[in-house]
Parts: sequence; structure tokens; C-alpha cells
Amino acid sequence: MYVCIYFISFFLSFLTSFSFFYYINYTQKSPPKIVYFSVWPNALLFNASLKILANELLNGRYAISTNPPPPQYTELYNKNDLYIVAWKEFNIPPEKIKNNSYLWQLETPFSISVPPSEAYKEHFYKIFTYHKPSCDGKKVIYIPIPYNYDEIITDYNISKKDTLLMHVGMYGTNHHYIQRTESIRWFLENHPNDILFYGVNWNRLKSSLSKNAKIHFDKKYGGFIPEKIKTISRAKFVLAYENKRFEDYVSEKIYDVMAAGSVPIYSGASNIKDHVPEACFIDFHKFKNHEELYTYISTMPDETYMSYLNCIQKYMSEPEKNPNHPKKAASIILSHIRTAKSDSFMLSLFK
Repeated sequence: MYVCIYFISFFLSFLTSFSFFYYINYTQKSPPKIVYFSVWPNALLFNASLKILANELLNGRYAISTNPPPPQYTELYNKNDLYIVAWKEFNIPPEKIKNNSYLWQLETPFSISVPPSEAYKEHFYKIFTYHKPSCDGKKVIYIPIPYNYDEIITDYNISKKDTLLMHVGMYGTNHHYIQRTESIRWFLENHPNDILFYGVNWNRLKSSLSKNAKIHFDKKYGGFIPEKIKTISRAKFVLAYENKRFEDYVSEKIYDVMAAGSVPIYSGASNIKDHVPEACFIDFHKFKNHEELYTYISTMPDETYMSYLNCIQKYMSEPEKNPNHPKKAASIILSHIRTAKSDSFMLSLFK
């Protein structure tokens, strides 16, 4: 009996060692594979997590493409190709690469199905999402929306700051776009000296403003600016409204404000306190109206304001401890890709 157990242990040990060395040698000598990224245009240039993913996969002798073939050319896919979707617009992967296809949900629920639809679950091997209630730890994996902490400003000279600022676009009829419009309209009509705003498409608002607000519009609207963090660092407070108010959907908007050394006035995820300490931001929804909010921020003592900044500084000073650090997001996805590849290889040994 002992001999039998010893033989089994020896065999398993040999098989594990053989599998490991065979995997390393065989896969590294095999032809380069293609990683198709379906991403926001030029996203690889500015999304830290995607950049880390691309670099890691490139080091593993993969070729990178950010332009996956259109559906009619699915025969161009090789069965070993990886297909990683990180945008709302993408091709459904063909069946032959289903087990190498991953969907990473970074968009709001009105742009992409959140929770993941059954169709998505059918076509992708794994789905990564920020929506915790959707996750089962097997097919659907939790990853908070990552944030790139590379640009952080720590200039806390509050005497140089304007009172309030918004940097965000005006697009459509979604509730939060309407809320942005209402906020800009209210400040232009009631306290125009205390507001600056930037972003795209705001000229659409001008025709519906009162005569008095129209006079201030051109002076207060700065259009599109490429250096967001630097610009919003001029403000004591920044209106940070998500594209949609949805549980766990916490995008770059609140983090950009904190990185700029300003205090966010946040409207978005109902459970924002699970992601950012409550003492770091002002909750827009705690106020009955804009007048009550304005009274709070315009009469705020310096000591109270600095308490917000101190919380922000502490939170942002050790970014790698934060769950939304891009390295953590990239490592989770990579670990699932490697596990899938390893499992696939081990199964092939017993065919």
C-alpha cells in the first residue's frame, strides 16, 4: 500500500514538473499570438490598466492590435488569439475563441448591459465588472473602475482658488446630464462670479438661458481643455457628477478632483462611501437645493475646508493601497488569463 502511495506521489510530482517545463518551453517557442483590444479610441495611450495589460502580454511574446476584425472577417481569428473588450462597442467573438474572450465593463448601464446580460455570459469566457451584486467570483469577476494616480497636485494654497468649478460635458437627456445643466444654469443665474465650467457641447445650453445668464455665459465657459487636473486645481470645490447614478459606478470624476487638490461635490454612486471616505467629499444629495449647497460651501470655515483636504491627502498619498489602482485591475485580469491558459494546457495532456 505504501509503495502504491509513493508511486502515485512520485507520478504526480513528475507530471507537475513535466507540465511546467513543457508549458514554458513549448509555449515560448510557439508563434506569437494576437491580442485584440476593443477599446475607446487611443485608450491604450492614457488608460494605465490597459497599458499595463498590453505591456505584460507583449512581454509574453504576443502581438497587440487595437482594431479587431469586423464580424464578417472572423476567419482571421486564430483559435489561440486573445480578445479583450473594454468598451461599449465591440464585435461578439466567434465561437472558436470564446474561451479566450474577456469582457471588461467600464461603461455606465445606459451604454452597456450592467448587470451583464445572459448573452454576454454566453459569448465570453470571463466578464469583469464594477457591479458587485453581479459577481459570482467564477464567471463574473469584481474589479472596481481603475484610476491612474500618476498626476497628483498637492498645492493647498486655498487663497489662490476660485470658489466653484465644473469640468464635464453636456450630452443628452440622461438624468445626470440634466442635473449638470440645472447646476450650471442655477449658478449662472444666481452666483455667476463663483462658477467656471469646461467641457464639450455646453453651447447648446446658451439659447435656453435667461437674458442675465447669457451675459455671463461666454465669460464663464472655457470650452474643452486638455489639462484637466491642472485646470480644476484652481477651484476650491468641483462639481463631480457621474454620467449615471448607479451602485458601484465610481469613475475618474471624483478621483480627478481629489488628485487636483480640490474638494469634490459628488453626485453618483449611492454607495460612494464604500469607495471613498465620507470626509473627503461633499454629498450633493444631502442638500435640499442649490441654494442650501451654496450657503454651505460659501460660508465654510477654513478649518473645515482643510479637514476635507487633509482627508484627501491621506487617501491619495498611498495609491497602491487603494482597490482601484490600475496595477490591481491589470493583475486580476492577467491572473485569470494565465489560469485559463494553464488549465487549457493541462487538459490537453489528457486528451
